[in-house]
Amino acid sequence: MKVVDTTVQLVQDLFGNYVVQYVLEQVPAYRPNIVGQMAMSILELSRQKFSSNVVEKCLQLATPEGQAMMVTQLSQKDQMLQLLQDPYANYVIQRALQVASSPQLEMLFDAIRPHVPLLRNTSYGRRIQNRIAKRCPGGLEQWQTAEEAVAMIVAQGGEAPPMPGGLEGMSADMAQMQLGGISRDVDAAELLPGGLHAMG
Repeated sequence: MKVVDTTVQLVQDLFGNYVVQYVLEQVPAYRPNIVGQMAMSILELSRQKFSSNVVEKCLQLATPEGQAMMVTQLSQKDQMLQLLQDPYANYVIQRALQVASSPQLEMLFDAIRPHVPLLRNTSYGRRIQNRIAKRCPGGLEQWQTAEEAVAMIVAQGGEAPPMPGGLEGMSADMAQMQLGGISRDVDAAELLPGGLHAMG
């Protein structure tokens, strides 16, 4: 489907972002493919007006594996201050705080923790602090670190998840395969309710 192949370009467009959001909502079979594309460029796309809306929609609708991949990429410590202060990316961080599960939630907390004093000075920051308070009532100081969360998973026989920045060098096709995306030769007319004319 051409929408999936051109996701990154479409989401940056005034009207194209609505097309991708429509496909995310109406054609669940394509969600892993779109999430895989978005995860590869999530830091850049989170800072743009139109694409940040699609990043939020992906975080809402993605499978737990897709959410984990996206939140892990957002949790890069060297990028977090810019994301927190950005007029669009801060909404993405708020959504990530809402949907993240352990250990990605702890990764996000670890990246935010050094910047908490700065959050009090902006309206964006106060909204992020409110999201943190809902997920972490005792405060970030009381919450375990990502390393502790991962150690607990491994101790229980689970596999250690990738850490922030772990998608670097991975192609978008590989990311889609990890998320269970459908192959490119599936007929989109079979997947869209009412056929292809439903998008027009």
